[in-house]
Amino acid sequence: MCSSSSEAVVQMGKLVVHIAENGRSYKLDCDECTLVEAVQKFLESDCGIPLHDQLLLCLDLKLEPQRPLSAYKLPSDEREVFLFNKARMRNNSPHPAPEQVEIVGIPDPPLPSSSNSPHPLDDASDPALKALPSYERQFRFHFHCGHAIYSRALAIFEMCERLFQEQKVQERALEIAGGNLDHFYKMIHQNYTDFMKCYLQQHRSHANLLLNFGRDKEKLRSIRILPSLQSANRKCLLDFVKEENLQKTWEDCGISHRQFENKVSEFKLEFADLKRNTEHLFSGKASFLIKDLETSIKDHQRVINELKSIKQALSSANENDDDSAAEFCEFVRILADKVAILSRQRAELLDRYSKAEATSEQLKKELEEKKELVNTLYLKHQLEKQANKEKISYGRLEVHEIGAFVLNSSGHYEAINRNCPYYYLSAESVALFADHLPTRPSYIVGQVVHIEHQIAKSPSDQDHVDILTSETGTSQLTLNPGSTSNPYGLPIGREYFVVTVAMLPDTTVHSPPS
Repeated sequence: MCSSSSEAVVQMGKLVVHIAENGRSYKLDCDECTLVEAVQKFLESDCGIPLHDQLLLCLDLKLEPQRPLSAYKLPSDEREVFLFNKARMRNNSPHPAPEQVEIVGIPDPPLPSSSNSPHPLDDASDPALKALPSYERQFRFHFHCGHAIYSRALAIFEMCERLFQEQKVQERALEIAGGNLDHFYKMIHQNYTDFMKCYLQQHRSHANLLLNFGRDKEKLRSIRILPSLQSANRKCLLDFVKEENLQKTWEDCGISHRQFENKVSEFKLEFADLKRNTEHLFSGKASFLIKDLETSIKDHQRVINELKSIKQALSSANENDDDSAAEFCEFVRILADKVAILSRQRAELLDRYSKAEATSEQLKKELEEKKELVNTLYLKHQLEKQANKEKISYGRLEVHEIGAFVLNSSGHYEAINRNCPYYYLSAESVALFADHLPTRPSYIVGQVVHIEHQIAKSPSDQDHVDILTSETGTSQLTLNPGSTSNPYGLPIGREYFVVTVAMLPDTTVHSPPS
């Protein structure tokens, strides 16, 4: 009987044995007459698990040492045997030693140097030609660095693949152990159920006897025997037994009954703990982890294959270069001439590009200026149209007049008038005209309905506001302590006006032209 690698498909006459605690596998040459004990002795010598600690399972069958493999229809290519270490299955048993992973170190190649690898073009007079050997050495250096990285990655991947296969073995071992455990747990559960059923019946009977002892004793005392059978010491049925001994027996039975009751309670707690641990064990599944690992292994396998293809392609090209070094030198000289021509053309193109870029910037600047001019003319045109149509007031604004407000650089709408500055459109009016638009309009035209006269003050001062309304047509002085003292950033003491306007009939609000 001998062992070999377990990764190949199991053949007839080969017994596959998986070690549960580390996932290792053995493929043994056996025949039907081989005793299980012979297999155990080989495993003891090879994997170090003592024979008395070995538990061999095939499906849900336990392999007995003195029986031949034929008793379990082994060896067979459809059945596998799992070896469990009983020492690892005991409470507080030490964990298996950590897996020793040894990766062979592959050093990086030395840095390239012209002294170590001279090239015919090292002494070329043309700088471009002279730089080519350096490029070739750098390419070869990077190729060998990549080869070293690929070799290290391949070694690590092969190690990961081996560990993954061992984890799959351990997963199958857990399934086998789980099935075996489930079988014995069902037997224990059935025995526990039968015991508790019998115990509860006897417990009720014994409890009734102990509870009714006094009543039964008095009943015996009350039953008189026949006068002809009476004597000085025997007048009732109770006199036929020693009452002191009977009382002592009742007390001893009560103590035993309570002690046994406590033992059963402890037994129920232990079984409940066993049941909870068993259910928890069956609820934990490692299949999801194994599937994730398998997916990751396949993804990395594709990457390794791609790297292998790239490495092989670069390795063929290097070998061809070594075989045609002379042709390569001639090619390099021709290439150098081409490079010189391309360098001159590149300089000319760069000069043309610089000039074209300067011209483009000038055209861009002129375009922006013309665009701004167009926007200004468009705005002026729209205002003139609106002014002609609505008779916009360009003097001091009054209630009922029509005012035009232009969006200034500070983001406020300021009235267009002559010699009467600092008229601003109220926030409510801006919301009325602009909230439904995607962008704020460049100007707003509306009928004045309310004017507030204010003075720019510091935040600590209260604001006095003169209000002119369309209802009264009179001015009055009001105090508005909650308003913003200087919302338009005017000098302290400067008077200004906040104007509320109403939307004119058939008014079209214009957004800035794109």
